[in-house]
Amino acid sequence: MNRNTKLEMRLCMNIIICDDCQKDRERLNYLLVEYEKNSREEFHITEYDKGSTLCKDQKTLQKPQNK
Repeated sequence: MNRNTKLEMRLCMNIIICDDCQKDRERLNYLLVEYEKNSREEFHITEYDKGSTLCKDQKTLQKPQNK
């Protein structure tokens, strides 16, 4: 590998936003996306408006998600 080749590793993080207020979910999602742009992390963000819906979604709770 060439020493001048810059390898950038991005860490992928699954984030669940669960809030009954849509504006709060949108604001938090926006802040996370803005942070993601300037960091080495990559986020997969899933939103829920109810905890009961989140708890029923076993795919989200058990499996890593890819962008």
